Amino acid sequence: MNHLGRLYYEIAGLPLVLETPNAHRVSQFLTPYAPFRIQSSDIIKARVHFIAGVSITIPSNLIPIDKGEFEGGWSKIYSDQYYYYTEMELFGRSYRMRATKDWTQVESDVDLIEKDAIFALNSFLIPAYGMQLIKMQGLKIHASVIMIDGRALLFMGTSGTGKSTHTRLWRKYIPSARLLNDDEPIIRLFPNGEVRVYGAPWSGKTPCYINESAKVVAMVLLKQAPENKIIKGKYGDALSALVMSTSVLRTDIDHRNSSFELLADIAEKVPFYTLECLPDKGAVELTYPLLSNQN
Repeated sequence: MNHLGRLYYEIAGLPLVLETPNAHRVSQFLTPYAPFRIQSSDIIKARVHFIAGVSITIPSNLIPIDKGEFEGGWSKIYSDQYYYYTEMELFGRSYRMRATKDWTQVESDVDLIEKDAIFALNSFLIPAYGMQLIKMQGLKIHASVIMIDGRALLFMGTSGTGKSTHTRLWRKYIPSARLLNDDEPIIRLFPNGEVRVYGAPWSGKTPCYINESAKVVAMVLLKQAPENKIIKGKYGDALSALVMSTSVLRTDIDHRNSSFELLADIAEKVPFYTLECLPDKGAVELTYPLLSNQN
């Protein structure tokens, strides 16, 4: 194996290190991660240590504890006394990963410089990142986020409901509005009760990788409708929308329980609304006061 180099990143306050042959070349390929790169002197202790280019053998006596299919491939997860293993096929290539039971160290045979390697990296790194993030009262959520002057709105909804369209209309009609993330931001709850949303090196199909954060002042569930109408939601509505918008590690009961408790706390602290809307300026005019009127 070639000499390993290290790349250091911090995402939503959580530091991680990526160890790989030819780190300089890899850093040029990982453009979504570039805004989150830090110097080694700035990192105290990595929460996740990802090592690339390692030969991984999955014990032949293990049977899958979880299976999944997705666009471009499939995955199987295994477990023994010491490790979680993932076997994945992605766009015709096979990859393997091994993670310690506490998810602090992840090893994979992905080399990070071949075509589509970043998708394999994300598939292996995101679960490990999420397992450490929950310890910091944080989760990755499916939402499109608009922000103005350090305050943000989270627009949620099932695929195809118009989240990206709505935030695009915001930027068209509200000159000061900025897109923080279009699909996979990070939310964190702090001891003082403040909920903040962070940009991430993951943003769905929109290349929006911004290393900034903002205070969440409201959450909005979008629904397509023949006319524009906004409705103040109750706690149960907010919790249901958050659960729908969040992915958890199905194979780890502690992560599921911790995630649900965190979502329940966030649902209590952030105002929630349902916006039945058309893709027009009127829909923006209904949600704009939620952001502009908050302290």
